[in-house]
Amino acid sequence: MIDTIPIINKKIEAFSNPRIFLTNRGSVMDNIMPYFFTTGLSKAKVAILFQDILGNGLKYATEAKKRNIPIVVVQHGRGAVTDYIPPLSHPLLADKICVWGPRDREMLVSGGIDPKKVILTGCPLFQGLKPEKEAHKGINILFAPGHLKETGKNIAIMDKLRSVSGINVYAKLLTVHDRKIYGKNAIVSNSFDKDHIKKCIGAVRKSDILIITSSGTIETLAMYFGVPVIFMDIHDEDEFKEHHLLKRSGSNSLGTYYIDDIDALPDAVEKTLKYPSKLAKAVKDELYAAAGIGIDGSPVLKIVDTIKKEAR
Repeated sequence: MIDTIPIINKKIEAFSNPRIFLTNRGSVMDNIMPYFFTTGLSKAKVAILFQDILGNGLKYATEAKKRNIPIVVVQHGRGAVTDYIPPLSHPLLADKICVWGPRDREMLVSGGIDPKKVILTGCPLFQGLKPEKEAHKGINILFAPGHLKETGKNIAIMDKLRSVSGINVYAKLLTVHDRKIYGKNAIVSNSFDKDHIKKCIGAVRKSDILIITSSGTIETLAMYFGVPVIFMDIHDEDEFKEHHLLKRSGSNSLGTYYIDDIDALPDAVEKTLKYPSKLAKAVKDELYAAAGIGIDGSPVLKIVDTIKKEAR
C-alpha cells in the first residue's frame, strides 16, 4: 500500500491530521512535516514552535494564547532546554514541550516545569540516519567554533592546528565567523538554512576528529557517527556568566576529550587519533542522555502523536 503522495511529499494521513502553524530551525521538523499540512496561525489547530521565549517565537506564542490555540515546542538543538531553567528561567508558554533526551527532561522537571508538559521523544534528526562515515584520504580535523561570535581564540586554535603536520584542517562556520581566518576548507551555513544540518552531517561524516569550544548539535552528530570530540574549555568566567554556557571539567567531559589550554591541542589530537574509541562508553551514555539514542519508539511518531493530541 502506498502511504505517501510523491507529488507533494506528504503522508496520506496528513489529509486527516490537524492543520498546523510551524516554525522550523536546524531541520529538526523535516521528518515531521510530511505528516501535516501547514497554514497561517489564525487557521491552525496547533502552533508548533522551536522556541516561545523571544523574538518571533514569543510573538507567535503570545498570539496563539490569545486565540486559544495549543502550542507545542519541539527542542531545536542540543541543550536548548536551558532557556527554561535558572539562571535564564524563561516561562514555558507551550502546552507541551518535546525534548530529545532524558537529561533534558530531568533538567526541566527539576527546574520547576510541570512534568505533564514535558514529553521525552528522542531527537528526530537521527531517525533513518545511518551512522556511516564517508571514506576519505588523509586525516581530516574539523573545527566548529562557538556560535557566539568571532574571537581571537578561534584564530589561535586555527594557528595551532596548522602547526600540526600530516592533517587536513576543515572548519564548520556560521555567518558570525570571519571566513578569511579559516581558509579554503571552510563550510558555512546557519541554522535556518534548509541545508544546514545536511552540511553539518556531511562535514562530520568525512572527519576523524571534531574540535569544539562550546556544546552544540554538531557535537551530538559527531558522536553518532563515531567521530571523537575534543572539547576546548577556553572561555573565561565572564563568558560563561554572560552566555550561560554548559560548564565542564575533566571529570564531567560528557563523552569528549577535555582540554583547557590551546597549547595542549596538538597532543590531544595525537592521542585521540591513536585511541579514537577510548571514550566509547561515555559517548554511548551521552547520546542517550542528550539525544535519546536508545530509548524505545520513534521520535518522529512521538512528536506527531503529541501534536495530534493537542489539537482542539
